[in-house]
Amino acid sequence: MQRTSLAWIVVLAAIIICVGYLFIAKPVIVLPTQTVKLPPDTLTALQHQLNVNQFAVKARTDGKALILADGKEVGYISYNLGQLKNAYELAEKMSLTPNDTRVIRVIANVFPQLTWNAVLTLVTVYSVLPIEVTVQFS
Repeated sequence: MQRTSLAWIVVLAAIIICVGYLFIAKPVIVLPTQTVKLPPDTLTALQHQLNVNQFAVKARTDGKALILADGKEVGYISYNLGQLKNAYELAEKMSLTPNDTRVIRVIANVFPQLTWNAVLTLVTVYSVLPIEVTVQFS
């Protein structure tokens, strides 16, 4: 009995320490920078106006996005899950063909557990363990 109680106390203490670290320190998982080559006349007007060579967008899944020019912050955007969902749906409508949309809906109906796993992952990444993605335009 005493050994089992000690094991439960150690497990409970480890869980409390991990949860406390996540909520106090708020660590961010930083993914590698993605570089996108753009045609020469895409951002040239804005680059000349700001006198910069490179643009980058640094987005975090906890609701923050930065716009960087030559490594300096030139803009800041904050968003919530509702706005992220609206942006995702807009991008989905603009990029997917109607046939692709039908196939995705069939998969969601056939495998409903897969859909719930994706939703739970999104909520976890948004609220508990944020991920940071940087896209660099040159």
